[in-house]
Amino acid sequence: MPLFAIGERRVELRGAHHYIAPDASIIGSVVLENDVSIWFKVVIRAENDRITIGEGCNIQDASVLHVD
Repeated sequence: MPLFAIGERRVELRGAHHYIAPDASIIGSVVLENDVSIWFKVVIRAENDRITIGEGCNIQDASVLHVD
């Protein structure tokens, strides 16, 4: 699974039914709630703050989410 920690910042999967495409990258302090889908070529980077993807959301192909 394409999940990466940065120091103490780790990806957290809450609930169930997550889909994460094999070429997506989720990095740092990211929370995925129940029933979230992350599609192809998505990059989510949270090195300095938290990104939370709410229940039932999907992040579409090639999106980039970054918080600094």
